[in-house]
Amino acid sequence: MPSKSSARLAALTVAAVSCASTVVLASPAHADSVRVHDIQGTTRISPYAGRQVQDVAGIVTGVRTYGSSRGFWIQDPAPDADPATSEGVFVFTGSTPKVAVGDAVTVSGTVTEYVPGGTSSGNQSLTEITRPTVTVVSSGNPVPAATPVRSWSVPPAYAPPGTRPRTARSTTCRCAPAPTPWTTTSRWRA
Repeated sequence: MPSKSSARLAALTVAAVSCASTVVLASPAHADSVRVHDIQGTTRISPYAGRQVQDVAGIVTGVRTYGSSRGFWIQDPAPDADPATSEGVFVFTGSTPKVAVGDAVTVSGTVTEYVPGGTSSGNQSLTEITRPTVTVVSSGNPVPAATPVRSWSVPPAYAPPGTRPRTARSTTCRCAPAPTPWTTTSRWRA
């Protein structure tokens, strides 16, 4: 749907060429849609931090309905081939989300770098979408497969002491207390 400004421009264009026998109106060109991996970027801080994003598509992979960090995670069902980017992002709603696991959604909002404990805590930031407008496109979709984060893929500077395997051949993550490996969708704030 055209914005009010593009509708005004179209009306002015029609008025300006009213003497012409044929007028062709075209919708304004829109930039390519932003994907989750674009928001996450290849570095620690999102290249979209502080910016508005529109219609980011994803499948809901988890919902958090309690605590101070209510929201949900989405994962792009069509990942890029870049191992340096993440295909999942948290959508902070601040109240109980009205989505369910398996919902295909589009999200518009502000990309924010949340720092658990505040900026003076020394903690790393987590990229999230805040002040969202969420549209459920469909429900009951299969959840994209989780991407395990293995202990050898965590840089030594960020791995807890004594948790990195001695060889890169290890296939289990001794970092996680749970019996399953970490996944790209297991980030949240307390």
